[in-house]
Amino acid sequence: IGFPKMIWPTNYFKLACATMFTLFWAGERFAPHFMVDVNDGDDGDGDGEDVDDKNSSNDGSSKSNKQVNIQTYLQTHYTNAMAELLKHLIGLPNIVGIG
Repeated sequence: IGFPKMIWPTNYFKLACATMFTLFWAGERFAPHFMVDVNDGDDGDGDGEDVDDKNSSNDGSSKSNKQVNIQTYLQTHYTNAMAELLKHLIGLPNIVGIG
């Protein structure tokens, strides 16, 4: 079974790519009810504070059911991934523009 080689310009018109693009840039507008559970210690707002710090329950459990919109979730994780990459690239002589 042979699949055709990937052609980058045509990928922009594929349903999956278009859907992810829309959710990343306009999820709050076009999918306002698409909420993601954030229970892994990150509250999804990118401020570095954990869910546990803000929402501790009375029974001592640190489990939280905070939800964020898909746009916030995707953008926060993308930004955090780029920040992690920059941590490893900083100080290299061939990297310009990190300020």
